[in-house]
Formats: sequence, structure tokens, C-alpha cells
Amino acid sequence: MAAKDGDSSSSKTTNPLINLNDPADPYRLETYDNPGTILVTELLTTENYSTWARSMRRALRAKNKLSFIDGTITKPDVTNSLFVVWERCNDMIVSWIQNSISPQLKTCVIFVDDASEIWQELQERFAQQNGSRIYKLKKALSNVAQGDDSVGIDFEEDRESNFSITQAQYQELMSLLKNKEPMASPSANQVHALPSSNSKASTMSVKLPNGSIAPVTKIGWHLHQFDVQNAFLHGDFDEEVFMQKPQGYSKGSPAQVCKLHKNLYGLKQASRQWNSKSTNALIEFGFTQSKSDYSLFTHGDACSFTALLLYVVYIIVASSDLTKIDQLQEFLTAKFKIKSLGSLKYFLGLEVARSESGIYLCQRKYALDILADAGSLGVKPSKLSMEQNLKLSKNSGQPLSDPSVYRRLVGRLLYLTVTRPDLSYAVQTLSQFMSSPTSDHLQAAYKVLRYIKTAPGQGIFFPAHSSFTLRAYCDSDMASCPDSRRSIFGYCIFLGDSLISWRSKKQFIVSRSSTEAEYRATANTIWRLHGFRSYFVTYKSQYLLLWISIAITKQQSISPLIQSSTNGRSILSWTVILSVKRFKRV
Repeated sequence: MAAKDGDSSSSKTTNPLINLNDPADPYRLETYDNPGTILVTELLTTENYSTWARSMRRALRAKNKLSFIDGTITKPDVTNSLFVVWERCNDMIVSWIQNSISPQLKTCVIFVDDASEIWQELQERFAQQNGSRIYKLKKALSNVAQGDDSVGIDFEEDRESNFSITQAQYQELMSLLKNKEPMASPSANQVHALPSSNSKASTMSVKLPNGSIAPVTKIGWHLHQFDVQNAFLHGDFDEEVFMQKPQGYSKGSPAQVCKLHKNLYGLKQASRQWNSKSTNALIEFGFTQSKSDYSLFTHGDACSFTALLLYVVYIIVASSDLTKIDQLQEFLTAKFKIKSLGSLKYFLGLEVARSESGIYLCQRKYALDILADAGSLGVKPSKLSMEQNLKLSKNSGQPLSDPSVYRRLVGRLLYLTVTRPDLSYAVQTLSQFMSSPTSDHLQAAYKVLRYIKTAPGQGIFFPAHSSFTLRAYCDSDMASCPDSRRSIFGYCIFLGDSLISWRSKKQFIVSRSSTEAEYRATANTIWRLHGFRSYFVTYKSQYLLLWISIAITKQQSISPLIQSSTNGRSILSWTVILSVKRFKRV
């Protein structure tokens, strides 16, 4: 039947470049070709793109249809006589590809009609470079060993276990190494002969960029970003480190080992040595390391002020003088290999947009990646992140057969709360069931995804015209956890009109009254304010105000006579009272 259709199409086609009767013509479809065919037995998941793509390309090459996905054959114009034949072959290939994708991922490409676009979309989404994948491949490569067996004995039977790194995986490793993002080094296979320093690299708090960008917006400083190339290789050893000779290196006797003069990726000492060297270099330039946050460095004189944030190898610089940034770049270039990324626009998944009215932070791309990974790009949006009065417990619903799906989703949502305070309560509720999630918990997580779909580009805005008044609001929900009967507290901290910190969390112990729950919420908020107080000394914040949500708590904070009725909580009460009095003015 397909041959007849092909002959009919050929009679209508005046293009001399194709011949549907020729078996070598890529536009030819055989009689046994149908849209329901499954070309590969291994369906595409989030973990097997490399092997799946290799099998799929081999199958399409056997069908003589590989040119439709690699860009050799492009979509003709609708008026072209070849368009009907191309569309027929393209729809067949699209069906084959969709039949080879797992149901969870099929929604990502269900609305894409071009086979080459589907292939490119899958490649961009699932062939991502990441540090954990690099580590796994390098570890597998280092563990390849022949052992005592002869090369010819049981080679076919043991090939997968004795040589698990294929040529495709090796090429993937090389590609990852060229484009990898430097992260804190994993604890590689090292044997401790003598105690060594713990692995440590400068990393700021996940909430800290908000607190740093807010004052910069108000003052109107310049924001620039730098990237340190091969950062972990710049560190110097404080002790002697030896390693076994790599495979293929035959110089010297078998009993000899190599002495390292420079750091290597994967060593336990690499991140710590880089942290020490980068800190010493910044101090040499004239920076002062903050005591409240060791990733913050400041440098000021009578004419200018410069603040620097260091996250492993990524550097954000805010300065009132552009020449200071240029001088810093020249200094760092002489010390390390520095790449200037210009004005701050993208940092660790945070998209930064700046105008005269202020700075806007969002994670739109990251939010869309979460929706795509969960197959929720086409879901109906929701106005609420969680159903009202919903009480989730550890025993509600049926246990999930694969808890990793839930854990991965909630883990990604946690990072999304960096710029989405509206998700804070819902995500903290879902994060309580990571050990044994159920179907009800997963449905609640999907509800959050529907809410994100409403506005994936929503974020936080730091207005340029704002004061330096630091205000905090806190509240608690008495015995709201049905499993432990502990209270949930939350707070938000503003610098002027800029929201810089927020949290929703379950209290550590059971409160015996709503007053005690409010006191504990206030105490946690004050603890957070203590950190911001020392942090904003640099920016000379003039006022620190604490707004307490419940009237009775406010009265007890003002009048020590009233608090005598709260027996057994005098230490906590006086902590709040003294802190409120202390924070009235700085």
C-alpha cells in the first residue's frame, strides 16, 4: 500500500532529485513501515540518553532516514512539490521517535511536528554536562582493569564488566570535561595516611545574593561578574601528596609513584587549597574578609567602595567606581586565569534584569526545566500552590514504588524558592516526607507545578528608591503538624521595600501554648536579624525594626510585668525582650 502511495506521490512530483522507486532514496517508505513501529527496545528516560540516541541513530540509518534528523534534509516550502512527500516521511519518523520515549517524557515533544526539532530538543535537554556525571565516568574509567585473566578467555561474556567504558562514553567524558562547570570536588578514592584539612570552598548562603543585591540597587553601584578558569588547579600543596602512576605510563619501576606539585580535580585538598589561595590574593589586593560571611570581601577608601562575593569559582563585584573593577580584573588576571562576563545577568540559575527602577531576579529557565522534566509543560495552571486547609501526614496515600521521582522534584523546588517566597510554605511541607513519600504527597507536588505554570518567570524585585530600614515580620501556626503536633513558623525580612530573606519551617519542639509558639517564631526571626545586622554594618543601615504579629506577644515584649504569667519560658521571653530593645537603633 505504501508503494502505491509512493508511486502516486511520484506522479505528482516534478522534482527530478528524488525517485521513490529507488530503495536508496531517503523519501521512500516500504510496505512494512507504519507509525506504530518501535525501533528500539530501550525507551528514553532521563538517565540513558547517550545509549538511547546511539541505538536510535543506528535504527534510523538502517531505515535510510537519518538525514531527516541530522539537518541534511530540511523542510521544504509548502508551495514546493516535494513538501507532501517530505511531510509523509517526517510524520512517520516523528511517530517512531515518540514510540521510543517513556510516557513521562513524551509530553515534552508531543506538540513538536518536525523530526529534526524533536531530536535537537531531546539532545539539548538530556545531553547536559554536569559535574556528577563527569565524576561517575572518571571513576568508572579509573576502575577499568584486566585482572589476571587472559585476553582471550571469556572475553565476550565478561566484556561488559571488565571494560564498561565504551568509545561513546569516552567521547562524552571528553566533551563534558571541556564544557564542565567547576563545582566543589567530590571525595575521590584517596587513602588517608596522615590527617589532612577538610574539603572546603567559599560558598555563600543560598539566600545571600538577595541580601547583597538589595543595597546595591539602592546605592546604584556597578555589578560585574567574573569566572575563574581551572580554579582548582591553581592551589598549592601544603603537604606532600603522592598518587599511583596512571595507566599507560611506563617510566620508572612498578614500585614507584608520582609526586604531585599541583592540584588535580577530585583531590580532597583541591577545594580547600583554592579557597586559601583565592582568599590570600583578595586580601593582598586590599580586601577585608567579612566575619559574618566568609564569602564576602569589602574594600573601601575615601573615594570608592567595592564589595565582592565569591562562590567557588564565580565572582560578583559591586563597586561605586568602574576603574576599581578594572584594576581588580587586572590583578586577578595576573594571579589566575580570569574570564570577564560583563554586567551581572545570569548567576547560578538566577536571571538578573536591571533598569533605572531597580533589579529583578527570577529563575524562569530553571522553572521551565522543572516543568519539562516532570512532563508538566502542558498542564492546566492553578491559582494556588496548595489546597486550602490541606493537612498532609506521613500515612496519607499509598507509598510510591520509586521515591526518587518525588525526592528529585522536591529538591529542585527547594532551589526555586531562592526567588519564589510564595512557594516557601508549600515546599517546606512537601520536604517533610522525603524519606517515605506517598501518592498524596506526589499529587500535592504536582499541584505546585501547576501553580508554577501560571507564571514561570515570577521572581522578586528590588526597587532602586528604597530606604535602609531593616524590617521583619513573623508568625506561627500552633500545632499545625498532624504527625508531631509541632508548630509551623515563618518570617520575612525587608530592607526598605526589598524582600531579602524569608522562611517557613517546623519548630524543633512542641509548644505548650500559642504564646510560646509566637515567642519561638520571634526568637528565630531575631536570630536571623542578628546575622543581617552584622552583615549590613558595611552598608550603614540606620534602623532595625521588629514587627511582631500577635498583640499579646508585643505587649509582653514591651512590659516585663505581663510576661510573668508565662511560667517556664522566662529565658525565651527575656531573649525576645532584650533583643527588641537592642534592635530599636543601631
